[in-house]
Amino acid sequence: MSLIKDLAIVIPYFKYDKFEETLNSLDRQTNKNFNIYIGDDASPFSPELLLNKFDFSNRLIYQRFNENLGKKSLTSQWERCLKLVRDRETWIMILCDDDVLSENCVSEFYFNINKVNKLGSNVIRFASRVINGDGIYISEKYNHPQIENPLGFIFRKEQGGTRSSLSEYIFRASELKTYRFVNFPLGWHSDVVALAEISKSADIFTINSSCVNFRIFNNSITGSPRQLHLKAKATISYYVYLIKNFGMKMTRSQNDHCKRRVFKIWKENKRDLFFWFQLFRSQLI
Repeated sequence: MSLIKDLAIVIPYFKYDKFEETLNSLDRQTNKNFNIYIGDDASPFSPELLLNKFDFSNRLIYQRFNENLGKKSLTSQWERCLKLVRDRETWIMILCDDDVLSENCVSEFYFNINKVNKLGSNVIRFASRVINGDGIYISEKYNHPQIENPLGFIFRKEQGGTRSSLSEYIFRASELKTYRFVNFPLGWHSDVVALAEISKSADIFTINSSCVNFRIFNNSITGSPRQLHLKAKATISYYVYLIKNFGMKMTRSQNDHCKRRVFKIWKENKRDLFFWFQLFRSQLI
């Protein structure tokens, strides 16, 4: 593999359904100056026939793992895939195996990289749209301020002003490769916390001229009606984490918002001891 690229695109692979569309979006990039790392989480559906359809020449490393780690901990699977990345790439995108990039994402990344470095950002964000299983847009395009404080973004999202998913971010490799994701169930909200923690004191830099299409369908975690209890566990853990780790940086109204959310989820699940424990951890009782 040639290692002259600045950008690594890491794909934690398990779902076959829409993976060809994901690969096709990489193949169609107008700038091919990136390497691809695919970590196969012991999927029952090998992607190798799909990979052979595309000419990624010496830019692809594919690794099949023997253990389905994502079933136990999705964040551990992300971290395992990140270990595949070599040392020379300075930026990393973690692309989900059913999401799709607009064809100018990589070119716009390179076009803006000097601005990003001048600002000192550790996180780059693209605009996004939501698509369904057929690739049809089911949301507006979500644009963002070009420069935004991470906590400000989190609470703009909390107020329904925007959305977020892991695929639409590019992280500075030196920060991401040493980072340990908070292991919320299903990785639910783990990416949002990573965004804030990897950013450190720097702002997020947004590229609105490119778009990441985030897919919601029955076979995705977001679109599936199953595992609602695990999502509730992850969500209350997320708000407790924000209170305990970012409370001093948050405004009073932001703290109050998190506390209200903790109480709401606790009331809906108070027969479960896990939610009592999280209420206790939140320092609200």
